[in-house]
Amino acid sequence: MNEPQWTAKVCKLIQDSSIASLKNIYPERSYKKEFENILRTYFGAVAPKFMAKPDLIMVFEDDARKIDDYLVVALELKYFDLSDRLDANLRKASREVGQALRYYLFGFDSAVLWHTFDERVGDETIVSFSELIGEVFDKFELPLVYFSAKMLPSNSFKVYKPVSVQGNLEWLIRWMHKVSQDRRNPLLRSDIEYQKFIQRRKALKVVLRVP
Repeated sequence: MNEPQWTAKVCKLIQDSSIASLKNIYPERSYKKEFENILRTYFGAVAPKFMAKPDLIMVFEDDARKIDDYLVVALELKYFDLSDRLDANLRKASREVGQALRYYLFGFDSAVLWHTFDERVGDETIVSFSELIGEVFDKFELPLVYFSAKMLPSNSFKVYKPVSVQGNLEWLIRWMHKVSQDRRNPLLRSDIEYQKFIQRRKALKVVLRVP
């Protein structure tokens, strides 16, 4: 299974799940033109030249009501199969660990980097890699959510980060929701200097049809 296939599979599994707090999920989509038009028409603002498109977007209820009723979360997904290129793919992923920060420039409330491993990949490899990435997040206090997990039969997961534990997909997504509420986009502030990011969030919600 490659990364696009994994993304399509996990999107379908989440769509078919029963998670009360999850209002909607969107696969990767192009929203550049609509996003630009809304910013230009209603805020007299210009969108960034290059748009970052998350692999998945999840909209949850926001229990804390920090801005409004909803939490718009961007997911960056990486899938690692057992192959001759596993080490090269892990090395590449370690260089791209900060990519999910791009989503904050477009007004997402939170961003999740989710590394998923094929069940045939050994625990020693996964633990070593996950500890390395976890240190980057913790030591540099990146305002991102990091999950590392191995997919097991029956759509269950063995999680390595944030902590070592095992559970099914619905439990895992609820956990992502909870952690995302605690680790948010630091650019969504009321200061005049940061108003453009609030405007982009409003435009993003219109594009996604979120009230």
